[in-house]
Amino acid sequence: IAPHVIDEGHIKEIIGKLNRTVVRYTQATPETIAQADCLIIDCFGLLSSIYRYGEIAYIGGGFGVSIHNTLEAAVYGMPVIFGPNNKKFQLNGYFANKLEELNDLAQDYLSDYETTVKKKKLTRSTDKWLTYMYLRNKNDDYGSKRWMAIGGKTDTKFVKYVREANSGLDKFFSQQKYIYANAKGDKIDLYHMAATETAHIYESSYKDGKGEDKWIYKAGYQLMPEKILDQLSGWAGDLQTYVVEIQKKDSEKKYKNFKVLFEQYFLLTNTSFSSYDLYADVDAYNLYNLEKKQTISKAFKSYYSKGYKKRYTSFTYKMSEKRIKNRVYQFTKTKYLGRIPWPLYGKNFVLNKEQSKAARDAFSDYIITERNKENKKIKKN
Repeated sequence: IAPHVIDEGHIKEIIGKLNRTVVRYTQATPETIAQADCLIIDCFGLLSSIYRYGEIAYIGGGFGVSIHNTLEAAVYGMPVIFGPNNKKFQLNGYFANKLEELNDLAQDYLSDYETTVKKKKLTRSTDKWLTYMYLRNKNDDYGSKRWMAIGGKTDTKFVKYVREANSGLDKFFSQQKYIYANAKGDKIDLYHMAATETAHIYESSYKDGKGEDKWIYKAGYQLMPEKILDQLSGWAGDLQTYVVEIQKKDSEKKYKNFKVLFEQYFLLTNTSFSSYDLYADVDAYNLYNLEKKQTISKAFKSYYSKGYKKRYTSFTYKMSEKRIKNRVYQFTKTKYLGRIPWPLYGKNFVLNKEQSKAARDAFSDYIITERNKENKKIKKN
């Protein structure tokens, strides 16, 4: 049994109703496990990985407001039982509720420390930025000075505030590296998405006159406007990192070979631009736009109930295919505006025109194809 609510009172209530020998996961020993015939999972982060040990699963929520996640059990091929209220399935629904709890803490923090925040001029430490900054902080890779420059410096006081205010919530997010991208069960790198969100929210460019971090200069981004920095924090940065990876594999240095190699390795989990990363980049951008007018919770629930079904349509908005390729092309060239080497490429990186165009076309074609698939489904329905 893996209850969604794991506070002490609820766990004891469950145990009291069971006429059998029970052992709690956090208190289990080889001896108590051997004697028990019921295991209660009284911690977060395990459920999706322990379904594999079952033979049949009952998913709760089907007799309430909305059913919980059936995908986690279904991927292991076991029979899944649930109640009749299953038409309102909310992708990442339980996670969305936890995200709302985290955002509530961010609002409380800003209220409690309003004077301190104002004194430090943390004008971009909105509740939304704090929420995603906290999630970003779960992956040390996003604690570099370059990320601080683009997405804002980590507010260690808020991180500590969450841990002390709700240790269970902190533990939940520490174990929640992925969320679902769709009903098929594809995954999104949560911490990657959060890092990209912080960059979208945080106004970092000195060119815009709003940057606060000296590292903008040291990281080589000083002449780039906000929209360029935001894209580099997401899909464009991942694309450039991946281009470097493919360039090392390309011995022919010609358009066709580079495009073939790009498409061959693109989105694989062992590459620098996996499907987990692309989903994170696209969804961060789409959610950011929704959150301009909605709370994090409403935007998240809205997007993962219906919005994700037109993910690439929203990502490219009303851009023509030509415009998409032109936008991508500026990042597959080795220099910004033809003069400034992209920091992720470096001064000595060599990529000829054919390779640059091949990277542009391979990435653009994928996005355009996915958008066309979405539009066909929408018209069909």
